[in-house]
Amino acid sequence: MTRLGRPLRLGVPLTLVAALTGPAGPAAARNDPRSTRPVRFTTGDIIPTRTYSSPSLAVDPEDDQTVVASYAEMRTASCGMARSGDGGRTWARLATPTSPPSHPFCFIPLGANVFFSPVAFGRDHALYVTMAGWDVQDGRTSSVLLARSTDLGDSWTTTIVHDARGKPEPDAELNRPVSSLAVDTTGSSDVVHVAWSMARPNARPPRPLAALVATSTDAGQTFSEPVSVVGGYFDDPAARSAALADRPTVVPPNAPQPAGPETVTTDRMGGYGTRIALGAGGALYAIWTPSAVGLPITSSWYVSRSTDQGRTFEVSRAIPPNRSVGSPVLAWSSQGGPEGTLHLVYEAKEPLAQGDRDITYQRSTDGGKTWSVPSVVNDDDPRLLILQFMPNISVAPGGRIDIAWWDFRNDTGAFHNDVYLTSSSDNGTTWSPNIRVTDRSINRKIGPWSNGYDVRQPPGLAPTARYTVVGWDDTRNGDPDAQAQDIYGTFVQFDELPASTRPALTYAFAAVVGLAIAGVVVSAVAIVIRRRGRPRVAGRPSSAGAEAVDVR
Repeated sequence: MTRLGRPLRLGVPLTLVAALTGPAGPAAARNDPRSTRPVRFTTGDIIPTRTYSSPSLAVDPEDDQTVVASYAEMRTASCGMARSGDGGRTWARLATPTSPPSHPFCFIPLGANVFFSPVAFGRDHALYVTMAGWDVQDGRTSSVLLARSTDLGDSWTTTIVHDARGKPEPDAELNRPVSSLAVDTTGSSDVVHVAWSMARPNARPPRPLAALVATSTDAGQTFSEPVSVVGGYFDDPAARSAALADRPTVVPPNAPQPAGPETVTTDRMGGYGTRIALGAGGALYAIWTPSAVGLPITSSWYVSRSTDQGRTFEVSRAIPPNRSVGSPVLAWSSQGGPEGTLHLVYEAKEPLAQGDRDITYQRSTDGGKTWSVPSVVNDDDPRLLILQFMPNISVAPGGRIDIAWWDFRNDTGAFHNDVYLTSSSDNGTTWSPNIRVTDRSINRKIGPWSNGYDVRQPPGLAPTARYTVVGWDDTRNGDPDAQAQDIYGTFVQFDELPASTRPALTYAFAAVVGLAIAGVVVSAVAIVIRRRGRPRVAGRPSSAGAEAVDVR
């Protein structure tokens, strides 16, 4: 027992130190990222019918240990926030909802690829969330809101970006989804851009869908009137004809025959699905899909660029029409030339490929005028026709690009999927091998992800220079009766995290080291007491001396 005493006293604290300070050994190489064990963001909610969306994530650029997750809770149609102060290792749901009492509801079941409450940081730790807002009195109409917090989500101040309440028919508006948020911190005050799609279904004459952006130059206190990112692009007959030529050539016999292109005037052309990203010098980029009243148009994407804080937009046609593409997300990095690089990721499939969808990437170094050849970033066997779809993309400080998506490669036929991720450290030229982020496949027969609701959005991403926090909706705690859906997440580590970026772990390390030192001191004192307290026996060495030798 004496030989084991000291190793046990020192070994336990040192084991705790090793566990708290992370993996030992050399830093993880950038081409060998590691995913930590997932944690639940929504701990504490025990309501069996809870139904959380996949989160929108953001990391504080001034403190990469502060990460926030904005979400919709579908059962109550409300929006809320969870926060981590240790880089995504632990999470707490905040008590104050992001929706104000005047518009308590934010969730609207709009189908797939909807960001319910985009979130972004400004300067001085300011936090912004945008969302659709409504109350029971509003019926189908919804307004556009921006919530701002200066205490990391403990309290909120709300601004109505665009008010749709009380507008009579035929002017009633459906402002949804509120799909994108961007905050420019380069000037004297935060410039906040909010993007959404608006429909006026009962307007006479019929009006097209509108792809809109509203801008605040005073940190979200007031907003401009919404501006169409389409602008006057379709005033040009050539541009209109090109867009209208992208229509399906086969219409089902029993379906209403669409109007001919010659009957579609400028005022019947619009756009929807706006996603925005900030570029160099505060340039604002928006990607959108054209629409036309009375005439279906095959999916094609246009990019609009504004250099005057969203007042006017210059439009260029980005991606040629393809009926098998969807879910575009846009990001920008400073690499690649004087205009930086626009990075576009979306889901696509080859014609005649039944069921197969791939995560496809393209980039532009001239502000969206021309684009690289599409490349597939998922690395599963293409012969298996696996479903991969609904991606998200982010750019980390230093330029690393991360793409995450939903993936069915591990499905055994029970309708389970996972989150996978790939990264590029050379501005999108090459991509790392895919890594599985989820620790177990998600049962999609539980929850609203499918099951007749088809309510889903991409996994959330919040990148730092050394790791990326990933979040997703997960049904592991649900069952077919209650259909519970929680939020889980992890961080994918690219480099070893220094202690200076982990204050919570640093304090824990210091505490454990202190306990270890205290243990050594107590042991030494006990040995001295035993030495002094034991009598000597003639003709023998001191028993205390024998113990001291034995311990060594």
